[in-house]
Amino acid sequence: MKSTSFTTKHISEPTPRQYGEGPGVRLTRGIKFFAALAALALFTTCCKDDCTDPTNPNCANYDPCYGKTQPSAKFIMEEGGFREWQNGKQVLIYYPDSVFQGFGIRFRSELTDTKKYKHTWYLGAETFENVAQTPERSFGNVPRPSYITVIHVLEYTPDLQCFPDDDGKDSVAQQFRLIADYHELKTYGKFQGKLNDTGQIFTVEILPIRKYPGQPIIYWPGYGQVTDKMTINFNNEGDTLFGQTGSSQLSINNLNHHWWFKTDYEDFVGEGYIDDDGFFEMNYFINRWPFNNVDTIHHTFKGIKIE
Repeated sequence: MKSTSFTTKHISEPTPRQYGEGPGVRLTRGIKFFAALAALALFTTCCKDDCTDPTNPNCANYDPCYGKTQPSAKFIMEEGGFREWQNGKQVLIYYPDSVFQGFGIRFRSELTDTKKYKHTWYLGAETFENVAQTPERSFGNVPRPSYITVIHVLEYTPDLQCFPDDDGKDSVAQQFRLIADYHELKTYGKFQGKLNDTGQIFTVEILPIRKYPGQPIIYWPGYGQVTDKMTINFNNEGDTLFGQTGSSQLSINNLNHHWWFKTDYEDFVGEGYIDDDGFFEMNYFINRWPFNNVDTIHHTFKGIKIE
């Protein structure tokens, strides 16, 4: 009786074919699997076709060398213009150019990783190695005008995948000019422009003045600062400021493309820039005595150099 019951239960159980596990159904499942793979491949291909970022390895147009450039020995030449307070100490601010007065000049590479790049600088009889920026140098005793050449040699491990002809070395010689007279700087002369807050159009003059007859208009060895500086009609006020404004000493610092204006009491503070085509912009404020903050609007005077 137990045997009969066991046999009946066994016979009544569903067979593998009834559950879809027969040969025909297994073939169907295989086809579905490969179809899914094909769809995935098609999806991936479509995504690559839609992707256009050459820096993305998943895009069809991926380029491992895209945007890469060979390291260059080209460097920046700059002269210190003025000092400002930063974190409780005065810091000299530098500006790039190729025409200099000749005091506080340095040279620097933008490739600052000295473990990756080896720098060698040649400046006259001096050689500087393994520094991305040279020490500051002045040229007060050099005859004027003069052209000075600086050579920079850069060595590095080349990227031969992208630049198969790169030998891992580049060098460049750059030249700067030392002026003989302040009139050679773009920041001296006559400037016509428009004041932003009033709409007034007027002309301002900024001039170097010789202190000692017969001496060049520049800082000169043995004579110290032989030049004063004068402004005429600054802020359209008709004033001629010669070394002083009110009871404050006026300081005008000029580089070839930059100005800084300041008085001892900082009642007059500003700066400006002029480009190679003569277009300039001056930004400044004037706080009148007794420093009641009546006129602390930041003025902007923009225009072009006319002389």
